[in-house]
Amino acid sequence: MANKTINSGEFHEHRGTGIRNDSYFSRHKTVEPIKPKLEFSDELISIYNEFKNKVYNPKSVLCPSCGFDASPSKVFSNVTFVDGEIGGNQRCIETMIREGLNAIKQDIRNYIPEEEHDLLILMNPCIHTDVAAKYLKKGGWIISNNYHSNAFQMHAKPEQYDFFGAFHAEKNQITITRDLEGYFEQVKNFEELKRVNPEEYEFLRDLTESIAKQCKISPKLSLDEKWIETKKSMASIEKMPFKRYANTDTYLFVKK
Repeated sequence: MANKTINSGEFHEHRGTGIRNDSYFSRHKTVEPIKPKLEFSDELISIYNEFKNKVYNPKSVLCPSCGFDASPSKVFSNVTFVDGEIGGNQRCIETMIREGLNAIKQDIRNYIPEEEHDLLILMNPCIHTDVAAKYLKKGGWIISNNYHSNAFQMHAKPEQYDFFGAFHAEKNQITITRDLEGYFEQVKNFEELKRVNPEEYEFLRDLTESIAKQCKISPKLSLDEKWIETKKSMASIEKMPFKRYANTDTYLFVKK
């Protein structure tokens, strides 16, 4: 059989096999890039609605280090999202703008607002609280989780921030508790942790025993002593857990 000239892009068969050779397309086909999508958290939306309906309806909301989370836009009307698009947040601002949201690609440290905001939302931000709080008016509200210790930072500065409440989820309903005793207060030892939070005690006990065994720490030591020695071995500055947590890990503060 005479050789057949194959024009670029044509289907053809391997001679004698009857098998189509689509390798040209596998090498040259155009792959459409996956467009990033915004994220919406039902729990956060419920938290924002509870705040808006029970505490305060803000006029201007600032969300720094927002990433792809656009949950505030489902509740508040005037929201400014700011992100430097570092790491996994690349194209988040472009995506928000495409969806009609007010978003700025910028390091929050260089942000210049037209006017001070009255609500600041800090969810897993890669910044210290004070960096963003300077754009918040006096008496403005801050909704924050403690993933990067932002809530703890504010609790440690009562001269700057007033701890107002903690958001709890019970039976698919969000409430704000004003009973604030024990929040951000570390337990003194494992015995106290066992009394105030048995589940956390069991988890930390097993973890400490496991690490102590790996680090060949004496089994004769008490659990508290093993905890101290494991921290030394791992050069860790981790401290004992708090007496109480919000099960949403979300807290409410007021800027003084």
